[in-house]
Amino acid sequence: MDARLTALLAAGIALLALAVPALAGAATVGRQVERSAPARYPTNIPGCRPLCRQGEVIHRGRKLLSRTVVLAPGERRTPVRFVCPPRHRLMTFGGLMTADVFPQVPEGEFRYWTRRAATIVGERNLAPLSQPSRGTLYAMCGRR
Repeated sequence: MDARLTALLAAGIALLALAVPALAGAATVGRQVERSAPARYPTNIPGCRPLCRQGEVIHRGRKLLSRTVVLAPGERRTPVRFVCPPRHRLMTFGGLMTADVFPQVPEGEFRYWTRRAATIVGERNLAPLSQPSRGTLYAMCGRR
Protein backbone atom coordinates (compact mmCIF):
# COMPACT_ATOMS: atom_id res chain seq x y z
CA MET A 1 0.00 0.00 0.00
CA ASP A 2 2.84 2.40 0.78
CA ALA A 3 4.40 1.91 -2.67
CA ARG A 4 1.10 2.71 -4.40
CA LEU A 5 0.56 5.79 -2.30
CA THR A 6 4.10 6.98 -2.95
CA ALA A 7 3.73 6.44 -6.72
CA LEU A 8 0.39 8.26 -6.74
CA LEU A 9 1.83 11.14 -4.75
CA ALA A 10 4.84 11.38 -7.08
CA ALA A 11 2.55 11.41 -10.14
CA GLY A 12 0.47 14.20 -8.60
CA ILE A 13 3.55 16.29 -7.86
CA ALA A 14 4.82 15.75 -11.42
CA LEU A 15 1.49 16.94 -12.83
CA LEU A 16 1.59 20.04 -10.64
CA ALA A 17 5.14 20.77 -11.77
CA LEU A 18 3.99 20.63 -15.39
CA ALA A 19 1.05 22.93 -14.70
CA VAL A 20 3.03 25.63 -12.86
CA PRO A 21 4.84 27.08 -15.93
CA ALA A 22 1.49 27.55 -17.67
CA LEU A 23 0.17 29.46 -14.66
CA ALA A 24 3.36 31.50 -14.27
CA GLY A 25 3.06 33.15 -17.73
CA ALA A 26 0.62 35.90 -16.90
CA ALA A 27 -0.67 38.47 -19.37
CA THR A 28 0.96 41.87 -19.40
CA VAL A 29 -1.27 44.93 -19.74
CA GLY A 30 0.63 48.17 -20.27
CA ARG A 31 -0.19 51.48 -18.65
CA GLN A 32 -3.00 53.58 -20.08
CA VAL A 33 -1.83 56.23 -22.55
CA GLU A 34 -4.05 59.23 -23.34
CA ARG A 35 -3.96 61.12 -26.64
CA SER A 36 -5.88 64.20 -27.75
CA ALA A 37 -5.70 66.81 -30.53
CA PRO A 38 -3.36 67.53 -32.34
CA ALA A 39 -2.38 63.83 -32.19
CA ARG A 40 -3.67 61.59 -34.98
CA TYR A 41 -5.70 58.37 -34.93
CA PRO A 42 -3.34 55.37 -35.24
CA THR A 43 -6.12 53.21 -36.73
CA ASN A 44 -9.80 53.38 -37.70
CA ILE A 45 -11.96 53.27 -34.58
CA PRO A 46 -15.35 51.67 -35.23
CA GLY A 47 -18.46 53.25 -33.77
CA CYS A 48 -17.21 56.86 -33.78
CA ARG A 49 -19.52 59.62 -35.01
CA PRO A 50 -18.08 61.59 -36.77
CA LEU A 51 -15.82 58.89 -38.16
CA CYS A 52 -12.42 58.31 -36.57
CA ARG A 53 -10.14 57.46 -39.48
CA GLN A 54 -6.51 56.49 -39.38
CA GLY A 55 -4.21 59.48 -39.90
CA GLU A 56 -6.82 62.16 -39.15
CA VAL A 57 -6.46 64.54 -36.21
CA ILE A 58 -8.30 63.47 -33.06
CA HIS A 59 -11.48 65.55 -32.74
CA ARG A 60 -11.55 68.36 -30.19
CA GLY A 61 -13.13 67.32 -26.88
CA ARG A 62 -12.20 63.66 -27.38
CA LYS A 63 -9.54 61.52 -25.75
CA LEU A 64 -8.11 58.34 -27.26
CA LEU A 65 -6.93 55.87 -24.62
CA SER A 66 -4.65 52.97 -25.47
CA ARG A 67 -3.14 49.99 -23.66
CA THR A 68 -0.76 47.37 -25.01
CA VAL A 69 -1.58 43.76 -24.18
CA VAL A 70 0.74 40.75 -24.34
CA LEU A 71 -0.76 37.30 -23.82
CA ALA A 72 1.69 34.62 -22.76
CA PRO A 73 1.70 31.24 -24.52
CA GLY A 74 -1.35 29.26 -23.42
CA GLU A 75 -3.41 32.32 -22.44
CA ARG A 76 -6.59 33.06 -24.36
CA ARG A 77 -7.76 36.36 -22.81
CA THR A 78 -7.17 38.92 -20.09
CA PRO A 79 -9.21 41.76 -18.57
CA VAL A 80 -8.28 45.31 -19.64
CA ARG A 81 -9.62 48.34 -17.77
CA PHE A 82 -10.04 51.79 -19.31
CA VAL A 83 -10.82 54.94 -17.29
CA CYS A 84 -11.76 58.17 -19.07
CA PRO A 85 -10.57 61.52 -17.70
CA PRO A 86 -13.01 63.64 -15.66
CA ARG A 87 -16.05 65.03 -17.56
CA HIS A 88 -15.62 62.39 -20.30
CA ARG A 89 -17.57 59.18 -20.96
CA LEU A 90 -16.71 56.08 -22.96
CA MET A 91 -17.86 56.09 -26.58
CA THR A 92 -16.42 52.96 -28.21
CA PHE A 93 -13.54 50.46 -28.25
CA GLY A 94 -11.20 49.36 -30.99
CA GLY A 95 -7.96 47.64 -31.85
CA LEU A 96 -5.50 47.32 -34.68
CA MET A 97 -6.85 45.03 -37.39
CA THR A 98 -3.40 43.44 -37.85
CA ALA A 99 -2.88 42.69 -34.13
CA ASP A 100 -3.10 39.29 -32.46
CA VAL A 101 -5.22 40.67 -29.60
CA PHE A 102 -8.64 42.24 -30.16
CA PRO A 103 -11.24 43.78 -27.82
CA GLN A 104 -14.38 41.98 -26.66
CA VAL A 105 -17.03 43.74 -24.60
CA PRO A 106 -18.43 41.37 -21.94
CA GLU A 107 -22.18 41.09 -21.58
CA GLY A 108 -22.22 43.04 -18.30
CA GLU A 109 -20.40 46.02 -19.88
CA PHE A 110 -22.73 46.72 -22.83
CA ARG A 111 -23.95 50.02 -21.33
CA TYR A 112 -20.38 51.33 -21.13
CA TRP A 113 -21.26 54.64 -22.89
CA THR A 114 -22.97 55.89 -19.73
CA ARG A 115 -19.81 55.44 -17.63
CA ARG A 116 -16.29 56.73 -17.22
CA ALA A 117 -14.72 53.31 -16.72
CA ALA A 118 -15.21 49.82 -18.09
CA THR A 119 -13.37 46.52 -18.13
CA ILE A 120 -13.26 44.75 -21.48
CA VAL A 121 -11.49 41.56 -22.52
CA GLY A 122 -8.37 41.42 -24.66
CA GLU A 123 -8.77 38.14 -26.54
CA ARG A 124 -6.32 36.14 -28.64
CA ASN A 125 -7.10 36.35 -32.35
CA LEU A 126 -5.26 34.05 -34.78
CA ALA A 127 -1.91 33.35 -33.14
CA PRO A 128 -1.46 29.74 -32.00
CA LEU A 129 -1.67 29.09 -28.27
CA SER A 130 1.96 27.98 -28.24
CA GLN A 131 3.14 31.51 -29.10
CA PRO A 132 2.72 34.86 -27.33
CA SER A 133 0.16 37.33 -28.72
CA ARG A 134 0.43 41.10 -28.62
CA GLY A 135 -1.75 44.01 -29.62
CA THR A 136 -2.94 47.48 -28.70
CA LEU A 137 -6.50 48.11 -27.55
CA TYR A 138 -8.16 51.53 -27.78
CA ALA A 139 -11.02 53.30 -26.03
CA MET A 140 -12.55 56.56 -27.27
CA CYS A 141 -13.81 59.03 -24.67
CA GLY A 142 -16.01 62.01 -25.42
CA ARG A 143 -17.03 65.04 -23.41
CA ARG A 144 -20.49 64.71 -21.81
